[in-house]
Amino acid sequence: MLARGGVPHTWGVLSTKDVADVGIQFRVAEAKFGSSDNSGKLVSYKLTVKRGEVFSHQTVWYDPETFKLFKRVHKTDELLIEESYEKYVLDQAIPDDQFNLPDQ
Repeated sequence: MLARGGVPHTWGVLSTKDVADVGIQFRVAEAKFGSSDNSGKLVSYKLTVKRGEVFSHQTVWYDPETFKLFKRVHKTDELLIEESYEKYVLDQAIPDDQFNLPDQ
């Protein structure tokens, strides 16, 4: 989850050639634990592209008991994105009918 850059990151750093090159990957670098606050613990890190360039600076807040993320801030020279997660479930069973196209 930490290395997931999301669509905005793909638009921001990767060229069309890079997207086609499976060797280009985001990596977590220089992770540092910050102090806890009332909302939870935090980790700051750099998200780099495989070739070593710093892509963005990230900070995530998480619940220290469940390790679920509830906030993430992405910062680049040109972009600031704040994500808030209220509820998400990992490995949730999804019924097949959720993937059926509506009748036309």
